[in-house]
Amino acid sequence: MNAPFPVVNVRCTQFFGGHENEPTSSVNRAKERLRHTVLVAIAISIGAAASSHAKTHPSIGALTIDDIGQAFRGKTCTTVAGAKFTFGQNGEYSYEGLWKNAGRYSIGAGSITILLDSGLERSFAISRKGGVFYMEETAISCR
Repeated sequence: MNAPFPVVNVRCTQFFGGHENEPTSSVNRAKERLRHTVLVAIAISIGAAASSHAKTHPSIGALTIDDIGQAFRGKTCTTVAGAKFTFGQNGEYSYEGLWKNAGRYSIGAGSITILLDSGLERSFAISRKGGVFYMEETAISCR
């Protein structure tokens, strides 16, 4: 199973100072129950945080190549901050925002890969939530 966060297996004794071979007593059993409760609470908190993060961010990979092509190919997309991404009909790409870049783009399932004229290449996850498209976590509008 692939978890959204790294899974680490550790013995409770490593965190709480107990010893593996301590004699069993009611005090030691109580300490062990407390250690276990604390670790379970930590695990639940991490799981809840990961679940909350997944619910508040657009899902990635749900869009097909055709979906992304129809939404982006031949269009200029803008962010609320005013950055412009232009996706030409034949794979030309340009960006105008804090700086300017030009290059080429290709569309994959759930992503757009940009190859700049400088040689830098990067893929951006594309998703849609509530009819709004996102490049990574940035909402964009394409016309």
